[in-house]
Amino acid sequence: MLSKIAQSIFQHFWSTKLCGSLTGLYFQRAPQEQDSPYGVFYITSMYTEDFLGATATNEKRIHHADVQFTLVSSADDGGAEIGLILNELYEGFDFAKLAMEGHYIVKMERVATTSITYADEIWQAVTNYEIWFVKE
Repeated sequence: MLSKIAQSIFQHFWSTKLCGSLTGLYFQRAPQEQDSPYGVFYITSMYTEDFLGATATNEKRIHHADVQFTLVSSADDGGAEIGLILNELYEGFDFAKLAMEGHYIVKMERVATTSITYADEIWQAVTNYEIWFVKE
């Protein structure tokens, strides 16, 4: 399931404005010497809930995945670039209709931007999303 979620995020990323602004988007970790700005996403948790009289055999379950995006910029511009790419993340992924084989997306919703920080001449923005999906 993790690979299907990651693949659907990558597939959607290629169609967004954010794709043109980042040097890359990576799952779990970026290369050691990656040029900025870039993004990394993580699937931080997954769980399943039953709904509408679900049983172990009928698979009426809604699946949840919590995804965290970390955007990184080394631009010495007072945070202008990190703000721009953060807005492009919102434009591209808020309520996105991801394509996931064998599933349909109920919703993809931004939960929070938990931090925008500047340390060691690097800007970082961390944003969390929740994806709900159901097996077709």
